[in-house]
This record gives sequence, C-alpha cells and structure tokens, in this order.
Amino acid sequence: MNQLIVSYGSRWLLQVFILILVIFAIQKFIPQDAAALLLARQGIETSGSERYEKLYQEARTNLGLDGPVFYFSVQSKEAGQFHLPAFAWNGSQNQFHRWFARLFSGKAAVSNITGQKIFPLIGNALLWTVPISAIALFIVYFVSKYLARYLKSHDNKWLEGLLFFFYSIPLIWFALLILLFFTNDYFGIKVFDVGVQYGSSGFGHYINRILPVIICLSFTDIAYLTSVYGSSIDIENKKPYFMTALSKGLSAEDATKWHTAPNALLSMITLFVGAIPGSIAGSVVLETIFNIPGIGRLLYTSLKQGDYQVLMYIVLLIGILTSLFYAIGDYYITRINPSAKK
Repeated sequence: MNQLIVSYGSRWLLQVFILILVIFAIQKFIPQDAAALLLARQGIETSGSERYEKLYQEARTNLGLDGPVFYFSVQSKEAGQFHLPAFAWNGSQNQFHRWFARLFSGKAAVSNITGQKIFPLIGNALLWTVPISAIALFIVYFVSKYLARYLKSHDNKWLEGLLFFFYSIPLIWFALLILLFFTNDYFGIKVFDVGVQYGSSGFGHYINRILPVIICLSFTDIAYLTSVYGSSIDIENKKPYFMTALSKGLSAEDATKWHTAPNALLSMITLFVGAIPGSIAGSVVLETIFNIPGIGRLLYTSLKQGDYQVLMYIVLLIGILTSLFYAIGDYYITRINPSAKK
C-alpha cells in the first residue's frame, strides 16, 4: 500500500512539475511586458527618458525577468572550423527559479491589468463554483446510478427517450431556454432570479442564483452517465457470475443490484475523477449566461481582458487538480482491482 502511494504520489509530482514548466514556457511567449504594465499601473508614462529606463530595469529585476531563462543554457562553442553546442550551468540565478520561488508565495500573484491579488480573486470565485459542482456531482451520481439499474430491470421507452433528449440537446441551448423562460416575466415565469444584488442579499438569493446552473449541469450529465453505467452493467451481466446468481434463485433485478451493478461502478470512477476538476474549473458558458462570478467566468474575463497572469494561475489550478484526482482515481482502481495495475 505504501509503495503504491509513493508510486502514484511521485508520478503526480512529476506531472505537476512538467505542467509548471509548460506554463512558464508559454508565459515567455505572451505578448505582454510585465515590467511595462507594472510601471503603467503606477502612473509612470513611457516617455523614453533615462528615468523611465532606470525604473524599467529595476522593475524587471524585481519581477525576476533579468538573467538567464533556465538552470542551463545552450551556447555555441568553436571547435576548429565547426561550432558545437555546449551546455552552460546557470545555477539558481535564473528566471525560472525566481518565478517558481515566488509562484505560491503570493508575491507574483498580482493581476497584470487591475493590480489585484490573484489568490483572493480565485478564492472568491471558488466560493461560487465549488458548491455548484459538489451539489451537481452529488445529484448526478445518485440519480444516474438509480436510473441505470431501473432501466435494466424495467422497459420504459419514455424515460429512455427523455434521457436521450437531454443527452443530445446542446448545453448552451438548454441554458438559454431556462434563461429565456424561467428568469423573467416577459416570455415565461420568473422562477429564478439571476440578477446581481449588492450588499447582503441572503442565503436564499444565493441558492436562487446557482440553481439554474446546477439544473443544467445535472440534466446533461445524468443522461450521459446513465448511459455509460447502463452499458457497464450490460457487460457485467454477460459474465458467468451473473448467471450463477440467477441459478441460485435470484431475480434479474436483485442479481443486478447486488452483484453486477457494484462491479460496473468501477467504470464510473474514471469519469468522476475527471468530472470533479472539470466542474471545479467551472463552466465558462453557464457561469457567463447566468451571471455567476465563479472560476469559469473569471477565466473568460481574464482571457477577454488579456489578463494572462490570472489566466496562468487558473490554468495551473485546473491542471494540478486534474492530475491529482486522476492519480487518486488510479490508486483506488488499483486497490479495488489489482489486475488494473498491469
């Protein structure tokens, strides 16, 4: 068990480090000058004077943008008539080392556009996205598990057709229908209030704002996971132990409920561990449509405004959570079914 934890833990740390390297490399190609933006936020004009150049160089030094890029660099070395590559070790005095040291300290976590601290921005957004994701995943898991078992023992064409309808309907279309007919009095009835109320609006208004997003996420995911779980039950029902349970006098419904359905749940673990970080990342479409200040809308506004610093931290958070939950899912799958390790 300890070896398994160390194995998956070290693999996750390696994935996180590679992700950080990729984000750092992408950051070097961003068409923004962080030092110039910092001086602009301080009200220092780009006049091209000696004073500005001095302040500009000081800003680059404070931001860790001077010096070599990485721990080593490749240089050209003359060897007679040829030029051969030579590696030069730069030590810790490089841009990546300084950036990595300041990454989680909060010193580098400042918006390029507004100058706001990024950690509180993301924290406030998570206060909206995490409850939405947790409630939606809870509903999806239990409802899809029950529906899949029910449809395997009952022939209900109407329910299957309804699930197929929600599975095939585009998410943005479903969200716009709710927005059009259930949030105003012009075309329908005002069931949900998605307007912004400044000040203390109360817990009821908070629930009323997040309910449309939960409904949209739940209905589409329930249809999909019911289909996946049902297919996994069909596969398990073709195995010999299902026929053995039937020969012992169990009904098909009881054999499915107590024997094949629990084994079929293994196929849903991978889907759920992928859905958790995905839902925490937030739905850009849903949070924008329903005016929810979550991670999804923060991602959209950061991209729209060119606030690449905030965007970088959001992508890093999503990447770390995705790799972490997949590592946890792989660990539990291996614990439950050791043959999966092979």
